[in-house]
Amino acid sequence: MTKHTLEIVKKHCCAQLREEGETRLSKMKAAVLHAPFDIRIEEVDVPRVGDREILVKVRATAICQTDLRKYIGTAELTGPTVLGHEVAGEVAEVGEHVSHVKKGDRVTLDSFMYCYVCSHCREGEYHLCSSMGSLGAAVAKSEKTQGSFAEYVKVGDLNAYPLSGDASYEEAALTEPLAACLKSIIDTKIEMGTSVVVIGAGPMGLMQIQLAKAAGAHPIIVSDLTEQRRSKARELGADVVIDPNNQDLIKEVLKETGGKGAKVVMVSVGGRAEAACTEQAIDMVSKRGMVNIFAGTWPKAGVTLDPNSIHYKEISLGGSFGHTPSIFAKAAGLISARKVDVRPIISHRLPLAETKAALELAKSQKGLKVVMVP
Repeated sequence: MTKHTLEIVKKHCCAQLREEGETRLSKMKAAVLHAPFDIRIEEVDVPRVGDREILVKVRATAICQTDLRKYIGTAELTGPTVLGHEVAGEVAEVGEHVSHVKKGDRVTLDSFMYCYVCSHCREGEYHLCSSMGSLGAAVAKSEKTQGSFAEYVKVGDLNAYPLSGDASYEEAALTEPLAACLKSIIDTKIEMGTSVVVIGAGPMGLMQIQLAKAAGAHPIIVSDLTEQRRSKARELGADVVIDPNNQDLIKEVLKETGGKGAKVVMVSVGGRAEAACTEQAIDMVSKRGMVNIFAGTWPKAGVTLDPNSIHYKEISLGGSFGHTPSIFAKAAGLISARKVDVRPIISHRLPLAETKAALELAKSQKGLKVVMVP
C-alpha cells in the first residue's frame, strides 16, 4: 500500500470515527431564548467539530448581566439563541488538527473569538477586535453563535485553557468575569498603597475588591445599596463599607482619604444607576486620579459633568472592557491556585432544566452569582 493510499485510508477512518461520535452525541438539551422572557428547554443538534475546534461537555456555566439583558429584552436578540459564555467543562471531542488539549481534559473557555488579523489584534488589543465573535451572543456581531446554556458547546481550540489545581468547574466557570476584572485593575494601575473606591459590590465588584487587595491597595472603600453585598464586601477585603442609602458617599470617601479623594474610583454598577454613579465618581476622585467606567449602561443614558473638574484636577476618565488572551490565562491561573477565591461569590446552583428560574433569580438580585450545572 502506498503512502498516498495510507493517507486516504487514515482520513476516511477519522471521518468515520467522527461520524460515529456524532451518532452517539447527535442530540442534546439546550435552553433556547426565542424572545424576551421566552426561554425553552429544547432538544437540539450537538455542534459538529471542525479541524481546529473542540466539543466541550458543559460542567458549569454562570449567568452574566449580558445574558440577563437579552433575557429581559433590553439588548437586541436576532432569532432563537442559546445564551451563556461563562463556562468550564470537559473536552468530549477534538478536531483533527487540535494538539494542545485532548479528550477528557478539564478546561475553562475564553468566550471571545478574535480574528487575529485586524489592526487591533495585530497590536495586541484583542478585546477591541473589529470582527470579534463570542459564545452565546455576548457581543452584537455574533448573534447566531450558540452558547453554554446547553449540555455541550463548541469552540475553537485556542479558546480552551486547561485547568490545574483543585478548583472546581463552578469556580473555573468564573474565569471570564475574573479576567475582565483583572484587566480593570491593570488599566487603572492599582498598586501598593493606592486608595480605591468600588461602587457596586455585585459579583464583579467583589472580584475587584479581592484583586485590589492582592495588589496592595489601601484603603479599599466599597459602596452598595444592599446589606448582604456590603457584608460580603467586608468578608472579601473591603476596609470601609458605605451604605449610600443613609450616608453621603462623597463626604465619606473624602473623610476616609484625608480630604484628597480616592486615587482610583471603579464604577462597577451597571444598568440605570451607572450614569449617576459616574457623576459621583468624578466628585470623589483625587487630583490626577482615575475614574474607571467598568460596567455598561442600559438603557443608554447620558452623564452630566463639569469639564472644569477634569481640567483643574487633571482627572483621567476611562473604561475597561473585556480581556485579552494573556489576561485570561492569568485569571485562569489565579482561580486554579485559588489566589482569588470565587467560591463565596457563587450564591445559587441550579440544573439546566431550571434555566428560566435561574435567570429570574439573577434578575431579582437576591443572590450573587448564579451557576447552572447541566
